[in-house]
Amino acid sequence: MSDSENARLLNNVVSTGTVLEVDAANKKMRLEIGENQTDWVKIPAMASGALKIWRCPSVGEQFAVISESGNFGNAVPIIAIPTDDDSGLSGTEDEIIVDFPSGSLLINQETGEATFKLKKLTFDVEEVEFTGKVRAQDEISSDKDVKAGSISLKSHKTLGVRSGNDVSGVPQ
Repeated sequence: MSDSENARLLNNVVSTGTVLEVDAANKKMRLEIGENQTDWVKIPAMASGALKIWRCPSVGEQFAVISESGNFGNAVPIIAIPTDDDSGLSGTEDEIIVDFPSGSLLINQETGEATFKLKKLTFDVEEVEFTGKVRAQDEISSDKDVKAGSISLKSHKTLGVRSGNDVSGVPQ
């Protein structure tokens, strides 16, 4: 192998690739690295043990790519690289941001506050428990009965009710 071929392979050990195509069903993508294109390579997961975190990359997104031999045929994308137009990222050390097309999650580590923006959020859990204050700025509805203490919103009885302009007593 020539010195120039060895130098080329050595330069290709760590590269930056841009996503050309995505096959989400097979968890694979093709990258453009310089003037070359990879074959279909696995999309990296952020975690893949007991905890699994995976997301589909976007066409045009950039990845750091390693290739032990310097041959792009065995290239492995390892992590996404922010680009200059990643305006959704604040750049402050106190914020953790998860930004996606239909919403976002922003956690401020200094204040301990989180903002979650979505059109709808469904919890499918056996029980949810809140501690501290819970405030709603809009309507709260339920298909089931709602209770405050032992007082039911659907079936409570009020004693001492009279007709006319009198005000009823407290629910019992």
